[in-house]
Amino acid sequence: MKAIILAAGVGKRMHPLTLNCPKCLLPLNGKTIIEHQISLLKDYNINKIEIITGYENKKIEENVKNKAQYFYYPDYNNTNNLYTLYHHLDLLNDDLFIFFSDVLISRLSFENCINSKADFSLLVDTDKCDESTMRILVENNNISDIGSHIASDHGDGNFIGIAKFSKAGAELLKDKINVLVKTGKYINDYYTIAIAQLAKENHCITPIGVNGLPWMEIDTYDEYKKAQKENFYVL
Repeated sequence: MKAIILAAGVGKRMHPLTLNCPKCLLPLNGKTIIEHQISLLKDYNINKIEIITGYENKKIEENVKNKAQYFYYPDYNNTNNLYTLYHHLDLLNDDLFIFFSDVLISRLSFENCINSKADFSLLVDTDKCDESTMRILVENNNISDIGSHIASDHGDGNFIGIAKFSKAGAELLKDKINVLVKTGKYINDYYTIAIAQLAKENHCITPIGVNGLPWMEIDTYDEYKKAQKENFYVL
């Protein structure tokens, strides 16, 4: 089991805080955001951590040091993370987690996902459906669609940015990303468009609920200020 952290983005919505600093390096309660994620992973003996960097990549390496391996994506300023993962498809080679680098969760939420035996397990919050976070549709206890195209008043919840894949699931994800990128489209899409396509092909995409436990995506200055007052993610 390993983890891939997607940390290539510029974080424009957090300017001026991110003008010279990747969003994942913003400090919170004594650690950077990405250090909180790494602490959580290592607390569950997930010690193989691969960070895909882009914007200010050297600063991430200087902060995290030898706690992870680094894989650079050069076109981070022009594409979204579907293309980020495509550039490093060879990393989708094992049972693994994929983390967005701006998400904070509690231990118990993570345990819910770790214990899943499904090929595709997405950590979701079905108690609300916020416009600011990627929405999901659920049918027959499986995710039938995922993406920002789903209206918040029609969605069944939010994907919070952490997913687990079996080795077989990672291989299917890898193949689907390859197919989508080779069309020359989807430059601005998240990799979750590949999961949506797999759902439409009747693969079981399992929602793992946070069950009322706290989590945060830090995408705006207000969310960052709120996170400074929370400690559910501190280990």
